[in-house]
Amino acid sequence: MLSLHFVKSYKIFKEKCQLHSKNVTALKKHLPSYVKQSLASRHEDKEHSSFNILSVGSGTGEIDIEIANIVAEELCSNGNWENIRILNRALEPNKFPCAEYEANVSAMIENSPASYEIIPQTFNEYRNSVSNESVKFDLIHFIQSLYYVDIESAIWYCMVEKLKEYGRLVCLVGDKDNITNKIIKQAKNKTMTKDNHDLLTSEGLEISSEIVKFAKKYGWHYVIYSVNLQLDVTDVFFPDSVEGNLLLDFLTNTENYRCNVSALELNETLDYIKQLSVERNGRRYSEKKDSLLILYKDE
Repeated sequence: MLSLHFVKSYKIFKEKCQLHSKNVTALKKHLPSYVKQSLASRHEDKEHSSFNILSVGSGTGEIDIEIANIVAEELCSNGNWENIRILNRALEPNKFPCAEYEANVSAMIENSPASYEIIPQTFNEYRNSVSNESVKFDLIHFIQSLYYVDIESAIWYCMVEKLKEYGRLVCLVGDKDNITNKIIKQAKNKTMTKDNHDLLTSEGLEISSEIVKFAKKYGWHYVIYSVNLQLDVTDVFFPDSVEGNLLLDFLTNTENYRCNVSALELNETLDYIKQLSVERNGRRYSEKKDSLLILYKDE
């Protein structure tokens, strides 16, 4: 389970690279056409069917709400589909984001185009608990959450067991060359990565290439879109900055990093962050690249 400290540090990371807004922009640009294709391929009764969404690693729910709204807009723009109901089932095992998810949904429930189920389970726990359930999904998404599961097993299960015939699997993952991966790789033999499993970085390995490999292996179709961001790392250089220290903790995968390493190691890390960033208008920025992948079985 993730700690409250991780939740706070990840929140600062997201703010410093405008992760939410950039992700939403990419999803609004690329997802509608695939929802439209999925709807066009359906043969079920429009009056008695539903559009089912499974969100894995849902966090605080902001992205789930945005994706449900994207789907709702497509339903309304495609003939009689505006009467179809939307079910969003969210898997979030960590109590801190799960509580915030419930609050976010409650705040807009009267105006929501979807009904939300929040299930406090990991993906594997959920997989085991619904082994006999017949519900399948039109859309399954892993938004920055594939780092915590066995990739091939998870993707196969979603594509074969839980996705409808004309459904779509959406994965948003970080690139191996992002600053977080580079810092973790540089320090992999130091204490900051040995005993701090709670602050798992949200970057992980080069997952996009793994997803493509499995798609080719099983004969699924896929498409990849790049999402480019700029991470503002300026505050990590100010020892008294609360936000800077939280961001440094996230980047180094270590709680209270500044206080728990030697002055030499701290200076080496800060110098490396400086090398990985550029100065612009008095601030320092590092490039962050993500990949949005959409998998499907039909042509």
